[in-house]
Amino acid sequence: MDIQFMMSLSVDAIAYHAAETVININILRQIEDDLDIDEKISILFLIIDNYSDGFNNIFKLFETKTENAYVIVDYVKKHPENWKEKILEALCILNNQEVIRKLRVSFNDLNLQYVPKLIFYSRSINTVAKCLYRLCESLNENEQKLLLNNVKSENCNYEPLLDNVDYLELHMLYWIQIGYITISKDKLHNMKKLLKHLKKFKDGRLKIICIELEKLENNLHVVDNCGTLGCMIKSAYDKNYLQLTPPEVSSRTERHHYTRTINSGLCIIINQEHFQKEYEKRCGTKADCITLSKTFKAFGFKVEVLQDLKKSEMLEKIRNISKNHGKKYDCLFLCILSHGYEGE
Repeated sequence: MDIQFMMSLSVDAIAYHAAETVININILRQIEDDLDIDEKISILFLIIDNYSDGFNNIFKLFETKTENAYVIVDYVKKHPENWKEKILEALCILNNQEVIRKLRVSFNDLNLQYVPKLIFYSRSINTVAKCLYRLCESLNENEQKLLLNNVKSENCNYEPLLDNVDYLELHMLYWIQIGYITISKDKLHNMKKLLKHLKKFKDGRLKIICIELEKLENNLHVVDNCGTLGCMIKSAYDKNYLQLTPPEVSSRTERHHYTRTINSGLCIIINQEHFQKEYEKRCGTKADCITLSKTFKAFGFKVEVLQDLKKSEMLEKIRNISKNHGKKYDCLFLCILSHGYEGE
């Protein structure tokens, strides 16, 4: 049987065990007691199963908000599929360490399991929804108002119920309902109209999110639970989380875990932005370089960025990697950002 598949099975079993152990409906009620309304809306936005019906479902819950209303509990009772792990992952994405601490679960272990800061990776939550949530968090008040005005200007019959609603996630659910943007399970996403407005913002964080949304729309991200980076996440997670696993599960996992654990990794990025003679400057490469750096740093890699090398310099740097960095690393990624051929 495929080794990566076995790793996926073993870690999925551990993740399932964690969610099943620490969360039930009564615990979820206690969690809701510690959440304010915008956190509840964000969690609902992240855990939705069918986004085409999301606005009607969530807005009804939003309208009934009272001090004693349990809107997340009401939702998961109607949509029970994998709700426990979705809630746990959503809490990690929201970085609500206070609630996670009350669950007596290590945030560091969950951070390795769910990698909440990586926009393009998720276990149970829709990746595009995670990216859109990061967008909501990155916009300041003025940027949010500007974005809403731009979208409303293209939709003359904009829902009047949202006139005094400040929660951008609810507006996004409405955009999905009217077809302004689309999110689907089959990875056929359409963000073109939204991206048109987002690209006008100059903020570096928003530019990175735009790049990720474009990649997700074009289905360029290939990371999943059995992919290369996905298994790197699982490898790191295995190492730290097995101690919380019952002995019988731990021993089964160790028997099937044949791959070497990555304790330390090195990533070298050669970023070719400026060229001599016939080649044009590569616009946008800085954003790609930042994204790569953040990605590998999130996995615990040491990252070195080299800028605009000549051919001889590039070859020399590659030949001298072991000399300059030693042989203490378990894994090496060499990324060369340069011109290519269209479609390849």
